[in-house]
Amino acid sequence: LDEIGDVSPQMQAKMLRAIETGEIRRVGDTIARPVNTRFISATNRDLQAAVEQGTFRRDLYYRLNVVSIHIPPLRERKGDVEILAHIFLSRFARKLGKPVRGFTRDAMQYLVSHPWPGNVRQLENEIEKAITMVEQGAWIASKHFRGFGEPETTISVASLKEDLKRIERARIISILERCNWNKTHAARLLGDISRPALIARMKRLGIPLRRSPAA
Repeated sequence: LDEIGDVSPQMQAKMLRAIETGEIRRVGDTIARPVNTRFISATNRDLQAAVEQGTFRRDLYYRLNVVSIHIPPLRERKGDVEILAHIFLSRFARKLGKPVRGFTRDAMQYLVSHPWPGNVRQLENEIEKAITMVEQGAWIASKHFRGFGEPETTISVASLKEDLKRIERARIISILERCNWNKTHAARLLGDISRPALIARMKRLGIPLRRSPAA
């Protein structure tokens, strides 16, 4: 159970009953059914503080907190950053159909030195964005993380718009390559938009309507 600290009071009561009695009642059922389960839960919240504030049931907290494992934040596990970065690289390159060669040394140094306030989810998100922006078959460099982790005041509206256009352009080209430049098929993969809408986007982003003979 992920983010157990966000569970509603009503669901907390149901969970407590299931743990204490070993039984559940399915929706629409009139009888309880025995279940043989082990609960493993995770949270990024301070549940003890939530108990004191009255937002998390004390009895459920002690039922769940039989064995507790504290996982340090990613900024305290620098050795994990490189391992996770390569895992996410492989995952998103396969998902987006866009093979890349890997990370340059400066890119990896950039990732390892970042404090990662959003922990593993933030790292995962940044790797996906970088793969979207990089050219197919190229290396991911520190420039592909430009603006990430910097104070918001240093990022202008104009540069943000340009970044979004670059990401959208790279995504459309990647899908077109997968579809052998079939715009009807590509439009469906891009969120089931119409073929004319895709063509309009391609014109706006400066994407040629036909594959270059040299491609």
